[in-house]
Amino acid sequence: MTQVRNGFSLVHRAALMVARARRTLMTIASALVVASLVVVGVGYAGPIDELAVMNFGGASVLPGGLCIFCNIPVFTPGGGTNKLPTVNITGTPIAIAAGINGSTLTGATSITTTPEGALAVSSALLSAVTEYAPNATGASGPVLFIAPGTPPLSKTFDISFPQGIAFVPKKPLMLLSESFYVANFTGDPKPADVGSVIMFPAIAGTSSWTGNILGTIHNTLVCKGLGLKDTALLLPVGLATDAAGDVFVANSGNPAMGIPAYVTEYSITDVSTSTTGCFAPVNLVGLGTLKSANGVAVDPAGNIFVSDLDANSIFEFSPAGAVLTQIVGKRTNLRSPMGIALSPAGLTAGVDDLYVANSLRGSIVLFQNINSIGVQNLRGTTVLRGPRTRMTLPIGVAPL
Repeated sequence: MTQVRNGFSLVHRAALMVARARRTLMTIASALVVASLVVVGVGYAGPIDELAVMNFGGASVLPGGLCIFCNIPVFTPGGGTNKLPTVNITGTPIAIAAGINGSTLTGATSITTTPEGALAVSSALLSAVTEYAPNATGASGPVLFIAPGTPPLSKTFDISFPQGIAFVPKKPLMLLSESFYVANFTGDPKPADVGSVIMFPAIAGTSSWTGNILGTIHNTLVCKGLGLKDTALLLPVGLATDAAGDVFVANSGNPAMGIPAYVTEYSITDVSTSTTGCFAPVNLVGLGTLKSANGVAVDPAGNIFVSDLDANSIFEFSPAGAVLTQIVGKRTNLRSPMGIALSPAGLTAGVDDLYVANSLRGSIVLFQNINSIGVQNLRGTTVLRGPRTRMTLPIGVAPL
């Protein structure tokens, strides 16, 4: 029986502690960044794809560990490791609190590429999902802004401390093509304030959108409390989709508090047709192996890549849950790996090349052809690092 104190289960209390701890992660991380970002490790002539990087910015942070001066440097393929970005998106300046100025990128937590080649960004501070045009420069503002309380007024959804974003692929005649999922790290609803995933239509944020959403995945506490099927969703962070539009969720976990980390997969049909938002995942991998899941990516064969923030590792799981690859050890130079993304150039060549935002090393690392290679103390290729890159603490990476 779940222990209860003052109306809240101890599991719920522990989950809230995880949420607070994750919110302070970047405060701690920013204090640990080495001031001199000299280029170290294995060098490479730049990335093999055009890349956009979500950078935490300088050491100034808001209460809760959110960045004030986040930025998005964009890099062309090749050209060296310590190179200037082609553009450096800083967002439109705004006042974020009394006496504190920031921008529309303040509090950003993740980045991904839309099917049309734009940049989708989540903002925990603004409780919003934004989109920047692929030709955005400098102080360009978002071309789309989705948040509760903004037009259309019929919106009833709740975005709360959003993290990962993932899009259904763009395919002719594909059901729900270009719709997208957003992971809420908290919310859904109180007092079960431990996350959800919301599915939005492709037209969300445009003038033709009526404010509807396509579906919700409620967290495990909500569904158990209602006596419905357990989603196993708890403190979701990273998201990815496969060719069918199913969504894969990195549930963060925390070993110190006994909260497990794992990846759950949900059918696009269940998400878009369920009237309760409570249904079982079609797959769950990594339970008992992962310590603190963060970024997630899926290759065409359905293999699942996960960055482990606490274990300083990269894992690859088969669809059946077997560990195919673990990159771990001193030679990897991994320190708090966060966002990950598979290289489009690698996928075109039929191999799994994985970019990693190696946050506390201030670098983007590329691990090439890492499908089913077992446990490896493998040194990756540093493709971006150094003062000219405008990167200090990269937390996400998105091939364009």
